[in-house]
Amino acid sequence: MTISPYDNLTAAGSDVHNNDDVKSTLQAGIPTETEPEAETEQPEHETVPEPHYVDVEIEEANPDELGISSCPQAVEHTSDAAPTTSASAVTAPEAPTTSASAAPHEPQALIAHTRNSYHRQRSGIPSAPVSPPVTTQMTSQPQYTSLSIKNRCGASEYILPFEESLLVPDTMPDMGEILFAEAAVKTQQSAGNIYSSDDFISGEITFYTVYRPEAPEGCPVDVVKSTIPFRTDKCWSSGNSSTFRASVFIRKVKAAKTNERKFTATGELVFKITEIAQQELTAFQSSSDPELVCLRDSVPASELVFETEESTEISQEINIREGEPQAVRILKETFEVIENHKQVTSGKLVINAAISSHILYIGEDSGEQKLCSMNSKTDFTQFIPLKENLDVSMISTDYNCSELYMTIESDEEFKLQGQVRTIIRGYSDTQVPVVSDAYHKTREISFRLTEHPLSSISATVSGEISAREVISIDDTSKRPERLVCGSSGFLDVKGRTEGGRIIIEGSVPVTILALDEGNVPFAVTSTVPLRGSLELPASADTGSVEVNACVKEFWFDEINSRQIEVNISAAISVWICCRNTFVTMSELAFTESGAPVKRTPLAVYVTGQGDTLWSIAKRYRSDIDTIAELNQADRSKPLPEGMKLLIMK
Repeated sequence: MTISPYDNLTAAGSDVHNNDDVKSTLQAGIPTETEPEAETEQPEHETVPEPHYVDVEIEEANPDELGISSCPQAVEHTSDAAPTTSASAVTAPEAPTTSASAAPHEPQALIAHTRNSYHRQRSGIPSAPVSPPVTTQMTSQPQYTSLSIKNRCGASEYILPFEESLLVPDTMPDMGEILFAEAAVKTQQSAGNIYSSDDFISGEITFYTVYRPEAPEGCPVDVVKSTIPFRTDKCWSSGNSSTFRASVFIRKVKAAKTNERKFTATGELVFKITEIAQQELTAFQSSSDPELVCLRDSVPASELVFETEESTEISQEINIREGEPQAVRILKETFEVIENHKQVTSGKLVINAAISSHILYIGEDSGEQKLCSMNSKTDFTQFIPLKENLDVSMISTDYNCSELYMTIESDEEFKLQGQVRTIIRGYSDTQVPVVSDAYHKTREISFRLTEHPLSSISATVSGEISAREVISIDDTSKRPERLVCGSSGFLDVKGRTEGGRIIIEGSVPVTILALDEGNVPFAVTSTVPLRGSLELPASADTGSVEVNACVKEFWFDEINSRQIEVNISAAISVWICCRNTFVTMSELAFTESGAPVKRTPLAVYVTGQGDTLWSIAKRYRSDIDTIAELNQADRSKPLPEGMKLLIMK
């Protein structure tokens, strides 16, 4: 029985050619391969059985079964995370003897040639010698463009723990009980300083230790203000082409008493590092050869296009609340900058923010000292000229208020003075063209693929999350007669994407200083959980979630003698960052294998798993538009398995 190649077409990934050479070969009769039998003497007039014919499909042969080495395209990975492989343009083995692992894209001329040789050997047809391929320069030289991008690679954290033994100054009373501790950090370098991997970052920690003296004289508490230096160069990655921007925060602050004149301060410095990689890219642009078909696309990359530092002088009188005693000594002062809003208008960035001041001080009324506190807000506005029209959602702002200080101006007012430094960085998303594959309609080609990692900002989201917590006082011997002051620490907040929303989870450490009926101070500490969600834009790609948070409002009130209500409002800023890959080709050349390239004028192809319009167009040296239009295929959707496509050249 003769098996015709035109009878049935059912297998996925199969194709049928209306090719005269293949048809004539089939009609000549190619027997199937069978196990050789022992030689026996044949009768002189034995009838020879009818030969079995098979469908010879050149494209379906597996080169690994042929005992040949394929000719790989070289893929050069330039990322630190990916290995780098190097290969010559295209070379062929001297003889098809051993099998080699197939590379991602096989030069089709050599594969088709060896497949023909394989079928001739199986059919008894003498094989023609295989000539090694030779690369020749293209007649039309490809054109390339150079791209230089300051790519934002994302943010990371580095934790530096510290522990320092500190002394109570001689002018202060002996330490009884430590109530709580607070700290602020100041870097020695400019807040907008640009670091390399060889640099260090240094500064000092201002550490406040609030304690109850063993023998209080008038005021029930006192505060030791200490300075702790720090320096590190371990917070950078090893990227040679990268520069870094750093913001430093402090968390997990604690003080432990050693004796009445000595104590130990511990905590952690949190370095938030933003890496900017200088990417020098060479992109394939075009070729004048109309038969060269390229797989073109683009990948987004976020570029740092604007960076500056703005200083604002602050001088503001702050009135003491009516009925409070006059201030005689400031024990502790802390400052935070809360951004209200920012907008871009008329070529300027307008920022409106407020300085939140927290003061613990000693007041005096009719010769009697009293522990007092005061919170205040000081608004300020900045106008920063912009050279480019930036999207306000792609502008990040960091504030440094370490140069602010508070003085007692008169019996009735304080004065806030100093500078606020604002570091502004503007980013822009650009589409970088990539070419990840190519083929020639009439000739075989070889090329090298080069990859570079690129990062992009998929979405930015801002909002507020509120939390309410009731803190119970477990010690029955301590009942608050008066709540003096409260403080909140570093917000330890993380985010993740889930169901089209950004889920925010974290906690805020809070401390409340209280006095009991006997004017004895004690501290109430707790951790307030912070949970909420923000809507994720529908167009955003999933990626790593970077969260910045600060306490916008913090207030508390006594419910009863055993419970305190705490309310917190946190400002949340989320950036979704994605990792992409820039791909381009180079070293394009024609590859001559010694065998002519055969083109099929008409074919029917049944799609298999993973088939795309591009892979089919490349297989038949057609083009995507022709195949899509002829078969009314939707280019935006994947091809279903088992779909029959008519291919015309």
